[in-house]
Amino acid sequence: MRYDFLDAVRGFAILTITFNHVGDMVARLGFPHLRIPTLTQTDFSSAAELFVIVSGFLFGAVYAGNKQPGFDRVFARRCLRRIILLYGANIGLFLALLLIVALAPPAIGDATGFTLVWETKQPVVDLLPRFLTLSYAPFVTDVFVLYIYLIALTFALESLPVPDWVKLAISIALFAGFYTLSQRRMQNVVYLGFNPLTWQILFVVPAIIGRRLRNDDALARLFPPRHAAVLLLIGLALIALSVLISLGDHAQLYSLSRIRHAYFQKFGLGVGRLTHAVLVFATLSLLFWWLKPRLPRLVAVFATVGAVSMPAFLAGALAAYALGTLWYLAGGGFAVYVAALAAALAAVIAFAFAWHAFRRSRRPAPT
Repeated sequence: MRYDFLDAVRGFAILTITFNHVGDMVARLGFPHLRIPTLTQTDFSSAAELFVIVSGFLFGAVYAGNKQPGFDRVFARRCLRRIILLYGANIGLFLALLLIVALAPPAIGDATGFTLVWETKQPVVDLLPRFLTLSYAPFVTDVFVLYIYLIALTFALESLPVPDWVKLAISIALFAGFYTLSQRRMQNVVYLGFNPLTWQILFVVPAIIGRRLRNDDALARLFPPRHAAVLLLIGLALIALSVLISLGDHAQLYSLSRIRHAYFQKFGLGVGRLTHAVLVFATLSLLFWWLKPRLPRLVAVFATVGAVSMPAFLAGALAAYALGTLWYLAGGGFAVYVAALAAALAAVIAFAFAWHAFRRSRRPAPT
């Protein structure tokens, strides 16, 4: 069973990540003032957290929904197959991005830190062992590597012969224990934008909830929730408030830098960031549930992207590099940037629909 409105939330996250990555390319190439902001620029939470939460819930509902308590061979095979597929796709993405950078002007390699030139600070050849051991990911691909870690950690916890509350306690203990380690100390171990041992809480907890709701079909009773419209308005108001606070901080009306570093850091997943991410997830889930009967075609577009998350993310990463390069070659400018954004989003959506159609064509016809 799939939940269209949750697939739509994940599709929204993937498209937002693609949108941000194109903007990041432009910013790294020396034009940060051209970037169109999203919630990511508020520094409260980003689309990455949203992607992880929804993916965790759907992983629990789809992959672990029928697993036996403790170690389950079928579940183990499914997880291992998924990890191997993701690892292979990560290598393919690495080679494709390397080809783009090799053909692009040197400025692209300098901006992304992804280059074969030996005189640079971090040549790819030196980082290749870290890449193969999943402790390094090129620019814009670290969410993909994080996903591999999260599936492996969730499989390990779900295979323990203990009640769910113990698994939740272990997840919370890992988050609390590694949250206290500084970003610098952890980044000596992993060259990623995320600490997998803290970010796991955004995946493990939703996965357990998704499995439990799948088993008794409780999600159908949770939606529609009581007072859905009121809850939706409250959620949107709180998100708008976080945007206003962020704008005020940049205008030096508030002094929030220390608070943000302590509670909203991205690498270690600050407690405030975690809370804001859950708020955004709950609000967007309500929003897409509300939109589904009113704008079904729009929701279907987002849901199609979310239902094929891995191919869609790969397409988005390739689009960010390719279109960022084309933007640079075209001489830059805001109009070209907007065109690159539109092309990147259209490419991801088109690829998702093509992949979805291909996958459906391979299913056996009903008899």
